Amino acid sequence: MNKNAMSQQQISHEGDDWRVLSTGAERDGLVFCHLASTTRFNQQRNGANPVQICDWVPVEKVAA
Repeated sequence: MNKNAMSQQQISHEGDDWRVLSTGAERDGLVFCHLASTTRFNQQRNGANPVQICDWVPVEKVAA
């Protein structure tokens, strides 16, 4: 699996749409991802910043 191809994809995970910022380790059919929301933002002094999470995501979602 090409990890560079996985970056900058948009996926649906836990009822929200996310942009894949980076991917990491793989195990048991899951890949560890750093995700940024495309729908939820925190308003700060320098503008709106997307909510970010790290989570294990099924490889099929990311590799599609």
